[in-house]
Amino acid sequence: MTADLEKPEKTQKRFYVGRSLAAFWLFGICNNFAYVVMLSAAQDILRVEEMSSGNLTVAEEVCLPDRSHRVCTQESAGLVLMLNILPMFFVKLIAPFFIDYLPYGTRNALVVITQAMALLITAFATSVPVALTGVAVASISCGFGEMMYLGLAAHYSANTITSWSSGTGMAGILGSILYAAMTDPRMLGLSPKISLLLMLIAPFIFTLTYWMVLVRAPTVRKTVFYEPRTWIDWGPRSNVERLKEERERPSDEEEDRKSDTFVEIYGSYSSLRQKISITLGLMKYMVPLGTVFFAQYFINQGLAELIVFDCDNSFHSSPESQYKWYQVLYQIGIFISRSAISLIPMPFWVIAWMLPLSQLSILGVLLVETLSPYFPHIIAAYGIIFLEGLTGGSAYGNTVRHVHQNVSPSIKEFALLIVTVSDTVGILLAAALAIPTHNQICGMPYYKWF
Repeated sequence: MTADLEKPEKTQKRFYVGRSLAAFWLFGICNNFAYVVMLSAAQDILRVEEMSSGNLTVAEEVCLPDRSHRVCTQESAGLVLMLNILPMFFVKLIAPFFIDYLPYGTRNALVVITQAMALLITAFATSVPVALTGVAVASISCGFGEMMYLGLAAHYSANTITSWSSGTGMAGILGSILYAAMTDPRMLGLSPKISLLLMLIAPFIFTLTYWMVLVRAPTVRKTVFYEPRTWIDWGPRSNVERLKEERERPSDEEEDRKSDTFVEIYGSYSSLRQKISITLGLMKYMVPLGTVFFAQYFINQGLAELIVFDCDNSFHSSPESQYKWYQVLYQIGIFISRSAISLIPMPFWVIAWMLPLSQLSILGVLLVETLSPYFPHIIAAYGIIFLEGLTGGSAYGNTVRHVHQNVSPSIKEFALLIVTVSDTVGILLAAALAIPTHNQICGMPYYKWF
């Protein structure tokens, strides 16, 4: 009889766990979607004023008849990366120290609103500064969202980290493939403006996921739309007190019975000195992660657009199309490696040493290619950029999972928030160096080995 009663409970628990994992996977997709689209649209954004109608439209794209000169844009795509990461950097740097005042429902609303604004501003832009404003708003949305959902994952099992990481990888694939396919004249041939407007589906899915798919953990304070007093949490309460408050709510009794599905977060870390001390202790994770992200974004936004092939060695694709498909293959590598962190977990020494060295080696190989081209065919570039994506995805997913599993539950939420600052610092440095490096290489004499 007891066994018969336990079966429905186990089935119900698996249902709640499945919903939570699905929710975090969708969070990862939606949160990074606009960010990836902005990077994929980098060259279109920089050409907005050159297009005849004044709006982002499809430009004529032709492949190179021969590979006898450098193909350079007036501005490096690193400029778009800079605007896509600088606001995110300040958000990640400042938000962990005050974000506790905003319940997760309020945070989710801010992420959704800013993401929709970013897509609308960029779609209707008629000048580069306005388009870059949309990029900056997307950066704020993505940075705040990453901090929100990684913090939220501290209230759930470690498997939500895998789901989140896999979702961010899938965002890369969907965002880059959809934008490349929509704007490629050989495929749908839509204008960038129409493509960006169609991508407004992402904020809508975002909203449905948080309010309808995710099962709220008992340790997460409830936010009610028609009760403004729940939009901000003014009380300096610990998580223990919040848990007690939730359990005293009669309407939440059913969720309390599901509490073993989630992780109970105890303790308080409100002191600034404590937070700085925790941050210093996490440097063993943050420095390697920042190094990997520096290398991969220096490649993507400073070097990739300089790696071009002629018609015979590029499947007759234009330089613009080649750049977009580099982004696609990179994102596929990211997705595969981030989805596999539970199947192939990496020890700390691999995360700390092997992955950063591997990514720096890939940077060196591609830097030589931009200085003096030696790849015989675009397939070689596709392969190494795919490997770059595998390395970067492994570094991010395994680092976040290690932090989730190895830090004390009392500081887990803050640790997950602050450790991602390192990848933003790496990307910011990459963007700052990508622009002058791009300009320097463009001014050098052209010489190829083959």
